[in-house]
Amino acid sequence: MTSPRIDILLKTITLLNRERELNVSSDDNSNDLANTILETFDTNAKNNQLFGGDASIISDLRYLIKDLITNGDGYDRESLVSSLYVILKDRDAFINVVNKTINVDMDLPSLKRTILTLRSRLTHYYKEFELRRLISKASYAINTGNLGKNSLIEYSKVLANNIEALTFTTSKTKDPAIVDEFDIDSEDSIKELFKVFSGGNRDTNLLKISWPAINDMLQGGFRRGSFVAIYALQHNYKSGFVRSVLAQLLRCNVPVLKDPTKKPLMIYISFEDDTVISIEFLYNYLYYSEFHKLPDMNEVSPAEAAGYVKKKLCVTGYNVKILRVNPSEWTHKHIFNKVMQYEADGYEVHAVLVDYLSKLPTTGCIQGPTGTDMRDMFNRVRNYMSSREILFITPHQASSEAKQLLRNGVNPLNFVKEIAGKGYTEGSKQLDQVCDLELILHKAKLNGKWVLTVQRGKDRRPGIIDDDKMYTILPFPKKAPIPETLESDDSVIESITSTESLDELI
Repeated sequence: MTSPRIDILLKTITLLNRERELNVSSDDNSNDLANTILETFDTNAKNNQLFGGDASIISDLRYLIKDLITNGDGYDRESLVSSLYVILKDRDAFINVVNKTINVDMDLPSLKRTILTLRSRLTHYYKEFELRRLISKASYAINTGNLGKNSLIEYSKVLANNIEALTFTTSKTKDPAIVDEFDIDSEDSIKELFKVFSGGNRDTNLLKISWPAINDMLQGGFRRGSFVAIYALQHNYKSGFVRSVLAQLLRCNVPVLKDPTKKPLMIYISFEDDTVISIEFLYNYLYYSEFHKLPDMNEVSPAEAAGYVKKKLCVTGYNVKILRVNPSEWTHKHIFNKVMQYEADGYEVHAVLVDYLSKLPTTGCIQGPTGTDMRDMFNRVRNYMSSREILFITPHQASSEAKQLLRNGVNPLNFVKEIAGKGYTEGSKQLDQVCDLELILHKAKLNGKWVLTVQRGKDRRPGIIDDDKMYTILPFPKKAPIPETLESDDSVIESITSTESLDELI
């Protein structure tokens, strides 16, 4: 019969070894998770009687884990298994575990699924350990009346909050799901980014959309591996723009796979709107783009709408996953794990669109002056997606200082030009240091009709485009999403690119 504590340590060793086999980067490995598991043993090690006759084995396994964390590349499978055989000696039950979990070959999908499963189980173990410790401490305090200056009710409220923090992933307590911190000075991280932006055939990474003026603005389209931020004030079509871009990415590009055995995938995650809202928008958008009129939603069932959306979005061969997630129960690491899960299921992920990334708690990110944690979270996501050549797009709120410009009399049609590149972003004024590409949106009226103004801000890619391509206007049909193919109108032009032309219309 195996010891539960030895079993946990063997799972930790298995996880570290499997991640080494997968060449998981320092931004996504489980070193921090392993250290957290070791901390639970350090607590118990103060009383070795808890380990009984297994104390020596546990001590040796703990030492091996520490060595794997600091010197993981020094262990191939053969040397690791040999070390475990020596530590476990004649304990056949433990040897069998090693042979079944570590000393076996795995294909790539199985390897990824194993890593996800081990991360989940070790996280569960840590949370249960912390809950037992927390409840035991609280029980002693309540039974002895040692509540400090708090009443029992006040103490219970604090206890309830602490329990909730461990139950969900929003905890400010050290969460083992946060496996590492991104280090901007990391040579490995820079090398990974350099490989994406300087190597390979760039054309295979180009993802066009159906609005020509936006493609021109982006030097041909979006590129896989880029982190794109969409800025606008509240209620200025950020989510609508991102959903429209999702549909166009899926419909305008034939998948080019690095691994032909995989299935191409794009992912849309909303932390704000229910899936039915996203599907309804896409249905209206696609229907209007095809028939130039809005559908009567009273005459279509949810199943029919979903079927129509699926048919239209998957026309070029892409698959799409649309998720609604409660941001209170996620962190940026859950996005990473979701990508890895789909990769394990046989997909090659080409784009991830998240509405909004800033709604996630910044658990585990670098803390400091205002905005440091959010900038760090954006940086981690950018680095993770870049290393996998995944296009990442997220909308973000423009700051209240930007809104003040409108109150001060800035023409709404010129508003996006006024705030481009000036750090008018909510939560952090330095997000431009992280993003590869910025687009700024604002709704305005032109000749009495609503239009969406779009200005390109920062673009990290090389190349210079003419000023007249940095700005455009997309007209809204009456009560409809902006369609794929823009219709000319005597009173609202399809696209305005030059400042001189715009000035004539103001």
